[in-house]
Amino acid sequence: MSEITSFEKGRSPFSPGQPVPPDMFIGRREQVERMLRSAQQVTLGKQQNIFVTGEYGIGKSSLISYVRSKSEEELHVAGFHVFLGGVNTIEEMVVHVVSRVIQQSHASKVYDRVKSFLSKYVKGVEFFGVRLDTRALRDDAAELSHDFLPFLRRVWASLQEEYKGIALYLDDLNGIAREPRFSSMLKSLVDEISVSSGNGLPLLLVLGGVPERRREMIECHRPVERVFDIVRLNPLSDPETEEFFSQAFDSVNMTLKDGVEKEMAKWSGGLPKLMHEIGDAVYWQDHDGVVDMHDTNTGVLAAADIVGEKYFEPVRQALRSRDYRSILGKLGRLARSTLSFRKADLAKGLVDSEKKKLNNFLQRMKKLHALCPGDVRGEWVFPNQLVAFYLFLESTRTGSRPQSS
Repeated sequence: MSEITSFEKGRSPFSPGQPVPPDMFIGRREQVERMLRSAQQVTLGKQQNIFVTGEYGIGKSSLISYVRSKSEEELHVAGFHVFLGGVNTIEEMVVHVVSRVIQQSHASKVYDRVKSFLSKYVKGVEFFGVRLDTRALRDDAAELSHDFLPFLRRVWASLQEEYKGIALYLDDLNGIAREPRFSSMLKSLVDEISVSSGNGLPLLLVLGGVPERRREMIECHRPVERVFDIVRLNPLSDPETEEFFSQAFDSVNMTLKDGVEKEMAKWSGGLPKLMHEIGDAVYWQDHDGVVDMHDTNTGVLAAADIVGEKYFEPVRQALRSRDYRSILGKLGRLARSTLSFRKADLAKGLVDSEKKKLNNFLQRMKKLHALCPGDVRGEWVFPNQLVAFYLFLESTRTGSRPQSS
């Protein structure tokens, strides 16, 4: 007992449900270099526009956060990372942007340089940040949205003695991407800066969203299609994922035994969202500072429950049906290797009673958006890799512990 309780846990090195802290960021070397190259061009006076895209859980926000930190530290580009989840109008977007400029300027000790024209939106400065007058900010949001470029120029004018460029990172575009004025506003912003004579703005404009958000923006305003360079994120490779787990556990002086980093990499599928959920679950399952296969298998099962409860609760509830468990076991194996499958392949290995329930199972998963029909008759498709790997994780419950595929 003394050995079990002698290892005292501190702060977990994992950040489930949050962007990865810059000091824990690994991989994505090509994408990082590409974005930093654009940031460097900004310091030379050339405006740059990037759309970071990839599926849910792929690490877009973490990449943006890391590039913002590196650009500011190494290239002296002042960056403002604004999350727009749930924002549906230009006015709401402007409120978020101005709020972020104020808060981040205070955090980076340049608040005195922007307060001259933003002080009307500040109620007071406290130890933990700035108290905003959101009513005054919302009252002025319409006017600020019409004068967004002059606003950015004023921000830059207050920072240019300290920095070589400015970056605006608009992340999590759910909602706002369907607003036609948003696409038009960004296209006009880019065009106005490009034709400015002697009054340019060294701006790096970065958007982050799933591919569907970019399609929605293009549908609203076709010319926006050619504005942004695309930085596309795919799942991390197995070596990168294994490096992540090794680095994370090593940072808190924990030892990985029996190649468990390979096992955790297999179950997370290179998706940062799952990597952090699995890593955090395994971290708390261990009690002696040495992570073995038992800790890992127990953690994977715990992570499946956590992921289901956080992101897929209706699917999780449906899969509790005894009728669907054996079907799920076969589906989980398919989900491990592909994002589409044929119904006939799923039916292989099922007994007659299970085959009779297969149609109901597929239709239930379709209704819950966990599956959708493909382009070919009899084909079914996982809507994204996060769903596929969740079903893969959940399928482990058909047995007592995860089994290698």
